[in-house]
Amino acid sequence: MIEAFFAALLGIGALLCGVYSYSHDRKNLWFLAVLLSTSLLALTQWEYAAGFFLLLFASLWVKSFSRFITASMFSAIMLSFFFLNVFINHDVAFLPAVAVVSVFSLCFLAIIALFEDNLRRFLFYSNSIQIIFVVLDLAVAKMLGKLGALGTIQIFNYFFAGFALFFAIGVLAIGKTKISELEGSYYTSKWNDIAATIACLSLAGLPAFNMFVSEWALFTASYAVMPIVTILGIFAALLLFVMYYKLVYRLLIGEGAKVRIPRSITAMNLALAALCIILGVLPTLQFTLLEALM
Repeated sequence: MIEAFFAALLGIGALLCGVYSYSHDRKNLWFLAVLLSTSLLALTQWEYAAGFFLLLFASLWVKSFSRFITASMFSAIMLSFFFLNVFINHDVAFLPAVAVVSVFSLCFLAIIALFEDNLRRFLFYSNSIQIIFVVLDLAVAKMLGKLGALGTIQIFNYFFAGFALFFAIGVLAIGKTKISELEGSYYTSKWNDIAATIACLSLAGLPAFNMFVSEWALFTASYAVMPIVTILGIFAALLLFVMYYKLVYRLLIGEGAKVRIPRSITAMNLALAALCIILGVLPTLQFTLLEALM
C-alpha cells in the first residue's frame, strides 16, 4: 500500500509537470520521463531512493526552471519514501536527538531563507525544510510506537502546496532570478498570484490550510513524548510564517506588465491551491485516507 501511495504521487506529479513543461519547456519532457522511470524503479528497492539526495542538490544548478521544479518535487517525494522505509525497517537510534536536530535545522534554514533574495535558493531552502519536517514527523511517530498517518501526512500535504508554489512562481518569475523582482506579480497574473499566495500561507502553517493540519498533528503528538520539540517547533513555525510572508509581500506590492499565461497552467495552479484549502478545512478526509495506508 505504501508503494502504491507513492507511485500515485509520482504519477500525478509527472502529469502536472508534463502539463507545465508542455507549455513552457518541452525539452523537460524527456527529463521528466527518465526521472519518473527511475523513481518508480526505486520504489521496488527503497534503498535506491537515497540517491535523490544528489538530485536535490543538483537541482540548484540546472538551467531550466522546469527541470528545477521537477527535480525538487520528485526529490521531496522520493526522500520522504526513503526516510519512511528507514523508520519502518530499522530501529532508529537516538530518536530524541534526531527530533531535536531536525527542529534546529528547520530554524536554521528558515533564518537563512529570510535573508535570501535568490529565488532558486529560497525555493531550495523551502523544499529542504519540508523534507526535514518529514523526518521530524517520523521520529516523533516512532517514539510513539506507531507511525500511522503521521508517517505520510507531511509529504501528502506538501505535494499540493509545494507544486502550487513552484508552478505559480514558475510562470510569475519568467526572466527573473530574484525575489525582489517579483514585485507587481498580482498585475502580471492575478489568478496565479492568488495561487502562489495560498500556497505560501499553507506552507507557513496558517489555520484553514492543509499544512496546518500536518503541523497540528505533529506538535500535539510530540507534546505527549517530548514537549521540548513542540516548544521549539512552534518557534520554527513562527520563523516559517515570516519567511513565507516575505515572498507574499513581494508578490502583492508594486505594478507589473501583464503576461499571457496558458489557461491550463492557471487552472492547474488554482486547483492545487483549492485543494490546500479543502484539505485544511476538512482534515478528516486526509486522516481517513492516510490511516488506511499505514
